[in-house]
Amino acid sequence: MTITIPSGTAELFSSEAPPSLPPDSLLSKMLAPIVDDSLRVAIRNIVLSELPTNAFNYRLKNANVSEQSTILYYTVDTASIGEIIYPILNRYCNPESIQTSSLFNIKYTFPSIEELNYLQLMKPCDSAPIPKLSKLLPNAPRAYRNGIHRGVDFYIDWGTPIHAVADGIVIRADHNYNEVSPEFRQSLLNKTKKTGNTPSDIFEHILLGQSVYIDHGFHLLPGYRSVSIYAHLSHID
Repeated sequence: MTITIPSGTAELFSSEAPPSLPPDSLLSKMLAPIVDDSLRVAIRNIVLSELPTNAFNYRLKNANVSEQSTILYYTVDTASIGEIIYPILNRYCNPESIQTSSLFNIKYTFPSIEELNYLQLMKPCDSAPIPKLSKLLPNAPRAYRNGIHRGVDFYIDWGTPIHAVADGIVIRADHNYNEVSPEFRQSLLNKTKKTGNTPSDIFEHILLGQSVYIDHGFHLLPGYRSVSIYAHLSHID
């Protein structure tokens, strides 16, 4: 960052309290390899809690004085930030340093059928039976968006209460969700024809509608981090 002070300016400029770099402008690049969005958010919060409060402050690096102006050059000490961030990434994301991995992790490994046999979940809605039609179950084709179904669809009345399938922490709740126009929705679906799949941003922020995400940590399915998603909600209390 540079600050140019025109010649003759009487205003004082101080290098003791320069502006701060928005953390996400740097962290987004460092955390980009983490495929799991909610894990990325969790690690971002851990990183910010362990970094010094002034880590993202600009510091005066150099100055260039001429008859016309004085130019101050500021920089952020990214090396020091990296020394703190990368061990955290290794702690949570390196399979060799931790014996647990997130569900649908960076290697796209899945729990075995044997492991899933021990999984116990509550029904999200008491009034509806467990669907049996294949089109309502995971992996059903979704040709209109060049993808597959990722969940279980329950046919219930509008406004029916929904329960969490297990204990956890709410990490996303779309209280202020606004439905997009049909034209915009269709334009996004048309993009899936070019990509050959459903991009995650379109899927998670448009097609899921008003949603709640619950992080169940590593307790629900030992060895894997589990997150349940409750989509197409009528409202959130």
